[in-house]
Amino acid sequence: MRKLSLLVVALAFFVGTTANAATEPNESNPVTITQEIGKFLANPDFDFGSEEIAKVSFMINKDNEVVVLSVESDNDTLVSYIKSRLNYQKLEADAQTGMEYTVPVRLKTVV
Repeated sequence: MRKLSLLVVALAFFVGTTANAATEPNESNPVTITQEIGKFLANPDFDFGSEEIAKVSFMINKDNEVVVLSVESDNDTLVSYIKSRLNYQKLEADAQTGMEYTVPVRLKTVV
């Protein structure tokens, strides 16, 4: 009888921890957010050389809009371009509000 009760307790513990460990999938899709960021930054109206790289940090507000927090780059024109093209653009993808995202941005001149 003691072994049976021990088995029941162990089974209950196993089921409880397994159910507790199950997490909901993250609904935000970084690939989709990254693709939308790429669309917003497509076709720059200036020549910046062969390639420029920047690191962009942003958050999503309650209206699902991008709020640029910082842009790290040596090129001031690129920083202004990224801020003007991204700030307060509405995303179609569902993203977690209030979470800080950081994405690398690489712009290349297409000949």
